[in-house]
Parts: sequence; C-alpha cells; structure tokens
Amino acid sequence: MQYRLYLLNDAREIRAAESFIADDNAYAQAISVTVFSSCSDNFCGYELWCGAEKVADDRMRSKANINWWSVMQVRQRDVLGLIDRLQRGFECVRKSQQLLDRVAELRTTGE
Repeated sequence: MQYRLYLLNDAREIRAAESFIADDNAYAQAISVTVFSSCSDNFCGYELWCGAEKVADDRMRSKANINWWSVMQVRQRDVLGLIDRLQRGFECVRKSQQLLDRVAELRTTGE
C-alpha cells in the first residue's frame, strides 16, 4: 500500500514529506516512528497517511514500543531508502545532525 510521511514543525506545519510503500499500517507506522525518532532534533511531530486516511501521528500511542534499532520490525533498507529520499528533497532534513549520526551508525552496523 502507498503511504505518505509528513514531518512537522512546532506549529504542526509540514516541513518535509515523502511517499513510501509498506505491506500494512503497522509496518508503515514502524517505519514512520523510526524515521521521526531519528530526526526529532529538527522536527516536532509527524503524521502518516494512506490516501485520505490518517493512520498515525506522534500524538497517538502505539501498542508497540518501536525504536530505531528494532530491526526485527523495520527492515533497514526500507528506512534508509525513505531517509535518503527525504534528505535529497528537503534541506531541513539534511540539517538533522541526529539523523546523520544514526544513519552512519546504521550503515556501519548493517554491513
């Protein structure tokens, strides 16, 4: 299914957005939480949409305790692909030092 991740500023305005494919809502949410938690130094929230339906946002409580390193739930290549596209398209994403550090670490541990 096709999803869209929006990264938000403190006024809840969209600062960056990118589409991606995921098997289901749970997997799309795991990807979104992972990406957002990796660049939360530059963004205050996120929203995940599938078509006209809002699937999740940073204010919703997830039943799963998902974090950056939960590779069992989120495939590294899916997360890195989405991050790469966000970085190419948005300067505000490229400015996240936290994201740069985590991507470098993930690429090192994923080799």
